[in-house]
Amino acid sequence: MKNRYFKALTIGLALCSASTAFAQKTNTIKGTVVDENGNPVIGATVRVSGAKTGTVTDLEGNYSIQAPIGSSLTVNYIGYKQVSTKGGRVAMTANDTDLGEVVVVGYGTQR
Repeated sequence: MKNRYFKALTIGLALCSASTAFAQKTNTIKGTVVDENGNPVIGATVRVSGAKTGTVTDLEGNYSIQAPIGSSLTVNYIGYKQVSTKGGRVAMTANDTDLGEVVVVGYGTQR
């Protein structure tokens, strides 16, 4: 009887330790997103490449995200070129070709 409980306890502990061994190690990646003049970019999207995890920069352009060790981040913002990084300070450059001038008038829109 005692032997059966010992076997069940041993199998249970082995299963618990095996699940943590297969878990992916993550770390917190922090940084700042700025434009070419060094001003913070507010509301830029920071995502882990190949995953659904993402965050948005705050009023100072800072971000903090949990990501697997060794993964890269993709930073997007309207009017700027997409940037890939491993974390830290990210300088974004303007992408003038994507945006066209839009004028809103009282009866419709014009380009």
